[in-house]
Amino acid sequence: MRKSEEEQGTKIVHSMLGILLGGVVGFLVCVALLAVFSLLIARGLLDEDLMYRMAVAGCFVGALAGGTVSVRRAKGKRLFMGMAAGAAMFLLMLILGAFLYSGFNPSDGGLGLLIASLAGGAAAGILGSRSRKKRRKSLK
Repeated sequence: MRKSEEEQGTKIVHSMLGILLGGVVGFLVCVALLAVFSLLIARGLLDEDLMYRMAVAGCFVGALAGGTVSVRRAKGKRLFMGMAAGAAMFLLMLILGAFLYSGFNPSDGGLGLLIASLAGGAAAGILGSRSRKKRRKSLK
């Protein structure tokens, strides 16, 4: 039986909403984690030289959280959904960063943040892809 076009469109919209929700959740987790890191730096518990590494780690953890949300809502293609949520999170950070700051220079570490976001989403897709096949008990 062939699926109607409405069912396929509904599936695409559901997937896009999952990706968007994962990107927003990942962004919020990343911002919260970076706020904690900045508080630790302000109190002198962490060195300022670790800022870029903490930003990359925050992007990875945020994309992992957002990708997990996206993968849980998906019915298939979990790796794609996780990476797409990581990409959505990065694009959200990029857009808000362009609005909040006067200039944007991609050579200031944007590639590392992109890679961390995609890797976090891919990790969520890999960790979230579990086999749904039920194993039968062997009868002896």
